[in-house]
Amino acid sequence: FAGAPRWRTFLFATALVDQTFLLCERAFSTHDDPEWRWRYNAAVSGVLVVTFLVMQPNGYLVGNPFQAGVGLEMAGPFAFAGLLASAVRRRTEVIAGAVAAMTVVIASPLPGGLGLPVAAVLGLVVGSTLKAER
Repeated sequence: FAGAPRWRTFLFATALVDQTFLLCERAFSTHDDPEWRWRYNAAVSGVLVVTFLVMQPNGYLVGNPFQAGVGLEMAGPFAFAGLLASAVRRRTEVIAGAVAAMTVVIASPLPGGLGLPVAAVLGLVVGSTLKAER
């Protein structure tokens, strides 16, 4: 979007989160038309923002009565794993992802939410080690 007006650049940056990046990255690899990219990004961002604004109050109202220990604390790591799953193509990546996934489940009780960073680092180490052995 190098030649886009400044207001478009600011608008794109506002809704640029993992979900919009993932969807747009895939679609943009097959479409070069800047106007098409603008409309696609605007549609994806619009759906995301509306969904977010509608679901946040619903999540508060519905999720608030749940007792502790229902397992909602695992929603973040599972969402993170889902975003990464679409990028996994090779055997090395599958093994590193599986190690990280198992680690995040096992390490989830660590204080301060340290399970996810520990799992990410361990997955990177395993993936780098396997790649170096090739």
